[in-house]
Amino acid sequence: MTTKTYSAKVGEVRRQWFVVDASDEVLGRLATRVASVLRGKHKPEYTPHVDVGDFVVVVNAEKVKLTGAKLEQKMFRRHSGYPGGLTSIPYARLLQTHPERAIERAVKGMLPKTSLGRKQLAKLKVYKGANHPHESQKPVDVSADALELTAARAAAEAAKAPPLPKPTRRPKSKRPRKEKPEPAVESPASEDKPKRRRGSRRQAEEPTPAEAGAAEVSAEPDAATEPPAPAQADEAPEARAEGAVEPEPAQAAEPELDTEPAPDTEPAPDANTQPDADSGSKEE
Repeated sequence: MTTKTYSAKVGEVRRQWFVVDASDEVLGRLATRVASVLRGKHKPEYTPHVDVGDFVVVVNAEKVKLTGAKLEQKMFRRHSGYPGGLTSIPYARLLQTHPERAIERAVKGMLPKTSLGRKQLAKLKVYKGANHPHESQKPVDVSADALELTAARAAAEAAKAPPLPKPTRRPKSKRPRKEKPEPAVESPASEDKPKRRRGSRRQAEEPTPAEAGAAEVSAEPDAATEPPAPAQADEAPEARAEGAVEPEPAQAAEPELDTEPAPDTEPAPDANTQPDADSGSKEE
């Protein structure tokens, strides 16, 4: 026969609510019983690392009692976190102003000092007076002495009930699928194109053989689009008829020269007048 150790799961825990009257109850004894129910130690499926405890509502917190001279000698201390921020209040004064703090502090000291202990402490509800706002949860009224026993019996009865249904996930909304675009067909030039490394500046500047061939093809003229060149007579001598005499090129007419002499500005010497030879000799 093989046995397996059972560990409670968070979704399988059944929680109940209990109401405890703190009138004439000793603070320490009340705190131990409440802490045991908050941790779930009264249940057979108790698991130390899982919060399996129940909810506890404590009413008439101001009527709790302390033994001996603790009512006057025991101090409730809190610190603001700043230097000199310590505040000490006797329990007699605390029960008159904030009695719920006395029970919460006592129960907190009996729970684990971890995140699990903080979750368990959140299930404790302490109120001043006999009224509480948790009637909709239908809590069970029990005394402090019978709290653990009553909670254990309630847990045994709840274990016989069918297991809770497993939580189901919310179904995802069906949205129309987007059609993927067809992949583009790569040209042969892009297939021959070698892969370049990042940062390769030299390879980026030099064209690949495929790119160079494509540039040469685009540079060739197209015979269909280019207009025909004008025909020249000297380039096709075979087209001339054989034996035909070529006419001589006409020479341009030379301009006629003016045969008349240009008139002189100086007057011509008179033949009748002769130079005076004597005058020239005299001047010498």
